[in-house]
Parts: sequence; structure tokens; C-alpha cells
Amino acid sequence: MENTENTERQELIKMDEVNGKDEIYNDYMGDFKGQAQEYGQRLQDAAVKARDFAGEKFAQASDKFKELQNKEPKELVEEAKN
Repeated sequence: MENTENTERQELIKMDEVNGKDEIYNDYMGDFKGQAQEYGQRLQDAAVKARDFAGEKFAQASDKFKELQNKEPKELVEEAKN
């Protein structure tokens, strides 16, 4: 009876070791590392795009503010009516 229990336990535990190393674990960690690097690169690319977009919008807003700053209030009211 004990032999049967031990055999059943051994069948439940999958051993894929080569030269004392768990190859499945190493493959998994390699895949995980690759995905992490890919996602890190995607995140970096998105951050660069966001920075560029924000810089463009800030420059446009700055130009518009300077344009409005040089106008008289009456001029602004007239332009708003049209």
C-alpha cells in the first residue's frame, strides 16, 4: 500500500531536470525576462510620444497666450462676437 502511495505521489510531481537544473523554470524565466524588456521598451516609447505631444501643445498654448497678451480687451471682445 505504501509503494502505491509513493508511486502516485511521484507521478504528481513532474521532474524536468537536466544536469540538476530545472529547464522549464529557466525557459519560463527567459520568456518572462523577454516580455518584461519588451513592455519596458513599449512604456519608454509611449513616454517619449507623450512628452513630445505635451511639448507641442504647450508651445501652441504659449504662442496663443502671447498673441492674446498683445491685444486690447476691446479687440478681443470684437473678435469673439464674429
